[in-house]
Amino acid sequence: MPQSGKSFQNLRAEIAQLAARLIAVDGISDYRAAKRKAALQLGVKPDRFMPTNEEIEQAVSDYQRLFQGDRQREVLDELRCQAIEAMKFLGPFRPQLVGPVLAGTATRFSEIILHVRCNTPEEIATFLEDRNISPAHVSRNVKVRNNTTVELPAFRFLAGDSAVVLVVFDERHRTLHPLSPIDGKPMHRARLDEVEALLSPDNAPG
Repeated sequence: MPQSGKSFQNLRAEIAQLAARLIAVDGISDYRAAKRKAALQLGVKPDRFMPTNEEIEQAVSDYQRLFQGDRQREVLDELRCQAIEAMKFLGPFRPQLVGPVLAGTATRFSEIILHVRCNTPEEIATFLEDRNISPAHVSRNVKVRNNTTVELPAFRFLAGDSAVVLVVFDERHRTLHPLSPIDGKPMHRARLDEVEALLSPDNAPG
């Protein structure tokens, strides 16, 4: 039974609100980790009353609008401007922006996540190293159809104060269709012109 007579929905809402604060203020980027930490802080077993990722994303958006306002918008525009510069730089690899920077829920801790396409991951590595960028070789798990997950090669490097992560879709993964970790639907990915259109008027190009 819900603790202290609280309803199931009230507990879900409390967990979502606290998780949102942990994401927006403390920089926890993983929704599952934020939910578990929030549940434990509220004295609830982490396997019960868990809000969905969609509820968490909405709670983050609400928190940012209510408590961070213009400052969050400034942070978001800064990250999107940096994403635009990175996308221009990586033009030959057809970069697309994904994740919180695209969704509008980014924090000052958020990574700029780009999906890039090439024949082999080595092409990306060589491109970066030839331009005096020494990326860390990492990987990212991406959900695809039938609710399966694939591990894709990725590169991470710093651009100013922000981390850029390039998730590589090479020839082996050309037909993969990533799903959103938030709602399980086809992932929203934005081209350069689409990201430019998201900027506030004062920061828009041209």
